[in-house]
Amino acid sequence: MKGSWIVIFASLLNSSAVISGAQVVVSVAPSKSLYIAGEPVFVVASIVNTGTSPLTIVVPPPDSCISSMTVFIEGLSRSDQTPCADPNTILCVYDGPGSQLVQIRPGAQYKMQRLMNLFYDLGQAGLYHAHVSFHLEYADRPALEGKYSFQQRNFDYRVVLNVENGQAGDLLAAFSPIIIDLESGDEIRRRYAQMVLFTLAPRFAEDRILAMANQQDLETAAMPALRRLGTPAAINKLESIAFETSDGDTVHEGQRLSALEQIKYLHDRSLLPRLYEVAEENRWQSIRWAAASAAARIGHTEAVPEIAKMLANPDPLIVFAGAEALGDTNSRAAVGILISAIPAAAMGNELPAIVEALGRLTHQKTSSDPKQRGAIHKQWSDWWATHGANATIYDPETCGIIRQL
Repeated sequence: MKGSWIVIFASLLNSSAVISGAQVVVSVAPSKSLYIAGEPVFVVASIVNTGTSPLTIVVPPPDSCISSMTVFIEGLSRSDQTPCADPNTILCVYDGPGSQLVQIRPGAQYKMQRLMNLFYDLGQAGLYHAHVSFHLEYADRPALEGKYSFQQRNFDYRVVLNVENGQAGDLLAAFSPIIIDLESGDEIRRRYAQMVLFTLAPRFAEDRILAMANQQDLETAAMPALRRLGTPAAINKLESIAFETSDGDTVHEGQRLSALEQIKYLHDRSLLPRLYEVAEENRWQSIRWAAASAAARIGHTEAVPEIAKMLANPDPLIVFAGAEALGDTNSRAAVGILISAIPAAAMGNELPAIVEALGRLTHQKTSSDPKQRGAIHKQWSDWWATHGANATIYDPETCGIIRQL
């Protein structure tokens, strides 16, 4: 839609609840009634102290692993998880500030917010039903008044999001609070604003995102933002970091790893020769794995011979990385190579990696016990000889049941 953006209208059902004995009213609602698609969409929990004495609540950091609010939107997949990720498994790495105690005076209120865009793509027109769970820990007395136990209550709400067409000119204004907070002297607000900008990566913020990608403490977090931004300058920056010559510095290698993990989404076959070079260099095992995986997803069958070289490496960690990468190729040729590598897979996690990769390619599985290598090799060889010509080969994003061979 040239000249316009998507607009999100939010309304709330079942908006408030009263905690018995604590004299506090809790409500959950979107931060405003109208959103421009691409701007931050916040759900806000308001805690109002209606009593006559101070109320103490536990406030976790916004959007951390221990956030007090979780959001589930019907019909949408989590944008922060791979398509086949177990929805019951939560993987999160958080290194920000811990929880804090906040005192709410009588008649006052405190607001907590949750960024919905961090977990869901809300850029398509439609009607969305969000389920919000809010967990509150509180004490009906001042924060520093002796020792006491916190009480806990859980609340559930429904939020309706209606996505409609709107005007493009409002997006920059909608982002203005985030842009202002980028210069805040409050480190928590500044870092949260950086996270929001990295998550949504609006085109008008290209210069800011590129500048932040040059800050050593932000480079790793900036890599996904550069890929989402997708401009020529952003992609050039991403590639320059991914393919820098190694200097052995731990921080730099971590940045290159993050960049390589984003390269696989570019689907640019011209990158294959450089990815092969990185996969063959004497660098971190994780660096070589990321390069091989990116080559596998970009090159498919073309990449199989180069990645297969890793299976002959004396380092079992490199063999592991090569096997895992072959499982990302969506290539029939990779199956035979992985099967032929089973007899020599005697160290570490070599055999489990081979069997797991075969499982992703064929949706079949066997034992991965190295003591049973001979029997496992025969199982796969016999099955491949019988079914190989007609077996379906799956790409790594295709979910489904993996059956016992």
